[in-house]
Amino acid sequence: MAWGHPGAGSTVPGDLPGPAGCRLDRPPATGYTRDQLLADVVALLDALELDRVCLVAHDWGALLGYELCLSAPDRVRKYVSLAVPPRSSGSTHGSCWRSHGTGGSNP
Repeated sequence: MAWGHPGAGSTVPGDLPGPAGCRLDRPPATGYTRDQLLADVVALLDALELDRVCLVAHDWGALLGYELCLSAPDRVRKYVSLAVPPRSSGSTHGSCWRSHGTGGSNP
């Protein structure tokens, strides 16, 4: 995920915990839930004093980007998603996050 002030040209790249290349040794026992990841993104925006951003998100981050747009529309001015992973029929967002965050197979 990346975001910045519209027109200012600044970009802040983000890296979600859990996916390949993660710097954490072990995921939490519960995995990385959508709510935990959303709270982390909002906390980062708050810490950087970014009230409303243009957001670009890729792969699993794109799913989280959609969730951010739905749960905090006042924080997202524009949104671009790239290479969004497909969902299996019958899967839920929660099961996608749980299986991905704990290293299980992708739904």
